[in-house]
Amino acid sequence: MFAGAAAVATTVQSPGQLIAAQGVLGIGAALVMSATLSTITSTFPPERRFRAVGTWAGVSGASAMLGLLASGLAVVAGFLRLGTHPP
Repeated sequence: MFAGAAAVATTVQSPGQLIAAQGVLGIGAALVMSATLSTITSTFPPERRFRAVGTWAGVSGASAMLGLLASGLAVVAGFLRLGTHPP
């Protein structure tokens, strides 16, 4: 779902289509995050689960911050203009 919405977002023809694609991207991201957390909680034994979830939260937060920073820099540099803005 996430990869498909990302591909569609690069071919949109209107702002409305871009907003819809970004919405689907958000839903896909939410599904991925919940799937990884449920995998962690079902894989690790109770005595190691808190540490695993803490590590997951730290890595998730850091990657979200770095992703926003990288995409912002890419937009400023002009690399994402073709993929995220309708013609």
